[in-house]
Amino acid sequence: MKKVYLVFLIFASLFIACEEDTFRDEEFSKEPPVELNYAETVNAFIGEAFNSGIPVVEAGGNKVFYAIEDVRAQGHEITYDEKQTFVIDATNGAITAPAGNTLSVDTYDFDIKVETIYAEAVFENGYSVTFETPAE
Repeated sequence: MKKVYLVFLIFASLFIACEEDTFRDEEFSKEPPVELNYAETVNAFIGEAFNSGIPVVEAGGNKVFYAIEDVRAQGHEITYDEKQTFVIDATNGAITAPAGNTLSVDTYDFDIKVETIYAEAVFENGYSVTFETPAE
């Protein structure tokens, strides 16, 4: 009986010693993401595959998810098909356009939504790229 009592005391003391907040979420910020930064893109050409690269965002240690909220062209009215040409990888934020795209010569501005489990932010003009005609 003493062994059972001793084992019970050991387990009880271990249980009491464990804090409820052992896995505290206080280590992660509940604030919206800030400071979205993409590297400047050079050599984006009509008809050729395009990749923006992966952005850097301050999200307080939280895992982030990306989405394109809107795309605008500076020099012309963008069509639905042009908007659909651009795809963002939800897990790393890279924006791509496929080879064979039919984009126009223009600068495209993107509003990017960055979301964590706690909050989200939309970065108006968070990324911009100019497509040019490829050299012949």
